[in-house]
Amino acid sequence: MSANKSTSENKRSSKLKIVKILDQHTAEKYQPLAEKRVIPKVWELSTRKTFFNWVIDTFQTYSADRQKQNKSESQPIKMDLFVQQKLVRDFISDQSPYRGLLLYHGLGVGKTCAAIAISKTIVDPKKEVWVFSKASLEGNFIKNVKDCGMDMVRNQNHWVFMECYSPYERKLATQDYQIPAEVINRNNGAFIIDYSNDEPNYNTLSPMQQSKLDYQINAILDKRFKFKHLDDTRLLQKLEQDGKYPFDNKILIFDEVHNLINGIATGSKTGVQFEKHLMAAKNSKIIFLTGTPLINDVFESAKIFNILRGPITTYSYRVISLEDEVNWKLVHSTLKRNIYIDQIIIQASQKLVKVTQNPDNYINDPNGKGIIHQPGRVLNGERFQDLVKKQLIGLGYQVIASKDINTALPNDQKDFDALFYNRDLNRLKKTDIIRNRIMGLTSFYDPAVKNLMPEVTKVEKVFVEMSDLQSHQYQTMRNKEIEKNKSMMKKPGRDADKIKTSYRIFSRMHCTFAFPEELGSPYDKENGTILDKVDEDLSVLESDMESEENQQKIAKLDMILKKTYLKALEQDKEKYLGIENGSLAKHSPKYLKMIENIERSPGNVFVYSQFITLIGLNTFCIALEATGKYTNFEIKKVDGNWVLDNKPSDDHKFKYIIWAGEIKDKEKRDILIKVFNNELDLLPSSCQLLKKQIKKQFGEELNKRGKIAKIFLTTKTGAEGISLFNVRQVHVMEPYWQPVLIDQVVGRAVRTGSHLTLPPADRNVEVYVYIATYSPEQLRLLRNPNLRSDVARFNDGLQKRGQIVTSDESLYIISERKRNVINVLLKIIKETAFDCNIHAASNFNVDDPYKCLDYDSKNRDDYLSAPGIMDTVGLVEEHQEHHVKIAMGEFKIKGVKYYYEMNVAPGQKRYIYNDNIMKAGRTKPVGELIERNGQTLPALYKKKVKKVKKQVSKKSKIKTRSSKTSNTSNITLGKNKKTHTQPKTTRRTTKK
Repeated sequence: MSANKSTSENKRSSKLKIVKILDQHTAEKYQPLAEKRVIPKVWELSTRKTFFNWVIDTFQTYSADRQKQNKSESQPIKMDLFVQQKLVRDFISDQSPYRGLLLYHGLGVGKTCAAIAISKTIVDPKKEVWVFSKASLEGNFIKNVKDCGMDMVRNQNHWVFMECYSPYERKLATQDYQIPAEVINRNNGAFIIDYSNDEPNYNTLSPMQQSKLDYQINAILDKRFKFKHLDDTRLLQKLEQDGKYPFDNKILIFDEVHNLINGIATGSKTGVQFEKHLMAAKNSKIIFLTGTPLINDVFESAKIFNILRGPITTYSYRVISLEDEVNWKLVHSTLKRNIYIDQIIIQASQKLVKVTQNPDNYINDPNGKGIIHQPGRVLNGERFQDLVKKQLIGLGYQVIASKDINTALPNDQKDFDALFYNRDLNRLKKTDIIRNRIMGLTSFYDPAVKNLMPEVTKVEKVFVEMSDLQSHQYQTMRNKEIEKNKSMMKKPGRDADKIKTSYRIFSRMHCTFAFPEELGSPYDKENGTILDKVDEDLSVLESDMESEENQQKIAKLDMILKKTYLKALEQDKEKYLGIENGSLAKHSPKYLKMIENIERSPGNVFVYSQFITLIGLNTFCIALEATGKYTNFEIKKVDGNWVLDNKPSDDHKFKYIIWAGEIKDKEKRDILIKVFNNELDLLPSSCQLLKKQIKKQFGEELNKRGKIAKIFLTTKTGAEGISLFNVRQVHVMEPYWQPVLIDQVVGRAVRTGSHLTLPPADRNVEVYVYIATYSPEQLRLLRNPNLRSDVARFNDGLQKRGQIVTSDESLYIISERKRNVINVLLKIIKETAFDCNIHAASNFNVDDPYKCLDYDSKNRDDYLSAPGIMDTVGLVEEHQEHHVKIAMGEFKIKGVKYYYEMNVAPGQKRYIYNDNIMKAGRTKPVGELIERNGQTLPALYKKKVKKVKKQVSKKSKIKTRSSKTSNTSNITLGKNKKTHTQPKTTRRTTKK
């Protein structure tokens, strides 16, 4: 038997070719072809208005139109990147002058692969890639690295083996292929790729060979990528062991960065330290990944873009002339000859000149077109300051030099609000300044792919009146919270602006569930003290209920509750949570309404709550079981194999999965979500028996409509990073004051391709958000002055300003108020993305229109922003930019809409545009209107449109568009001479 096994293995082993590489010529077939990349000879900085033309001219190959033309291209083994991934890869490569980039990409479009592509182009082996994420998301990131990273970490290649006997082969393996020397020693050589053979051969290798290759792949990954877990409470301590500046000379990738930014903006201890290290980082690239940049406050934008832009050092020189007036033109022309100077700002009335320095390793292009990459051309700040000072002294002036450090946006919340945000009116102001200061720091890509997305047919706010018992318990808890806030305000030395209101844990829980009177409240005495401490911490930081720090504080509480209260509740679940006896309506009308809605679902259901043991999911599942229709979906491991573990008596019941809390086994968690998602083919080899059991018991449809597990329940931490398929209902148990939370929850179930296995008629989702309210009678009987004054301050979301509201209602109002202003700033972020014009056609969404910031300037001295924030305010006011509306006529040719500018100056051409004119980005004319025999006729261009010189004033233009309509005169179309009467017009907005 052993001999047969050995023979079989040798037979498979013979398929691995052993090669010898003697020189560069014989090495060619084992080295990848150079990737087609855009590597500009001249770069431009986003502080200039010439940046817009430079981006379009440089990267137009990645436009949507070009992408369509290149779709037929394919590569047999190598997984090609999508166009948006190639674009960011080339924009922030190791040769680019940019410090960081926010990848604000939608769900399922590959932002992780884009970040990996960026890291791949930075070939400096001394630059480690540090990936920051929650521990639970590391596996997903590693999977993406293997899917779209370096060829040498993907197993699906045609592998050969090099024994590395010669010094040349060993150098090739360690330097070109980045294979650690210890791996070569252990494996007695190196696996390399034969690029001349398109057939992957990993599956033909022997188990021993596969094991060795896997070891090599993992070693390359470990050498290149270092994973840092943001939920590790000792992370900063570990990082700071590497020295004072741990982030220098790194590629820093932050997955789901909004969580870190929220901590930085709220001033958490960890957040403050991270911000300090990130701002101090030298010679690093910083990549932020998120589909939701702002989750709680518009001030978070300041922290994002200040880190990505980095400190802006401004060198100021007071110029004093003892004889004649200062010749500022001469000063300007002299400084222009300094190859290290970026911006020159002259403030003659203050006898001041301000300059900034080009990024390290960049000097000004001799032809004045931008800056060029010159490795090694570095001046430290002191030498640069002295160089400029000597130039000015050389002109015969006395000079007093100073230095300031600025940021893209105010780094203090009070300063940010004073300049940009009126909190009372919930409105942004000076938005042009924000646009100009953050330009070019974002990549936005979120194409509308409606044919692949399920339709959200309903988003319903479900108002549930509390029972009288519930209202009584709620009032008691809410009154305690109000009294506690009052006492905090009275303490000496407290800054009222820094005191947050209570996180409302107690009253929020009572909006969902009332404790049975004979069992009493589990939060009395010691338990209440523990929870009260958690509430204090959360109210100060607005942090995560499920952060590791807070989880440690409530671990003891969890244990007590499970052993006592939850056990008692479960033993008598029909008594306390039964529907027929009215007990569920008494203790939780919200649970009752949720169960009623769930029972109407034609398929899978997703339930979300902020809480698990502290009311929330655990008690809800007990209520489900009390109906006699539901039970937990159970599996167990027997002799290394997973099998079903439900009782035969429960076969007829619907099953639910709680994907949070006690499930610590990563393999079990992965199995449960794959079963729910109907992905049995992706289960590991330890599930062969489980798959057979499931197919036998549930048939071929499996879990498309919830036959195996109907309900999937999780919390905030569980929901991050997961994708759910075939979900027909989403239930959000309680509101939350971070507005994007509900969007993120819905986004777990409404995803690109998530419903494609269902018939088209079933590709839809209903969303329910549950909000507890007082009944009219409870409001009439309310006497407590604290509670009678517990009213809504705003109308957002519920139109209840001045009315008494519950904690559920209050949090929903706060959330919607935040959403309204956050959406305005998110639109600004989209409009200032460096790739806005390039992706305009792909990103265009009629339900969420926005307008790309776009100047048509060829003068490098035409600055978009100055180094200082107030200098930028002066710059914008000096140019006096304002909107000008231009009426656009509309007509059709063969059913296709075209637009033309109605009121043009005499002698000017009237250009025809396609429907791109109504979208976010820049567009080109596709024809002209001509006058012939008293008729106005369209003449479309037959060939590629040549660049049209626009007649503009000296001041540059910003092009934006909107879509209002009115009537216009008749137009005769084409050779058919069809006449359209009263065609619509569309108003196009242009800034001058």
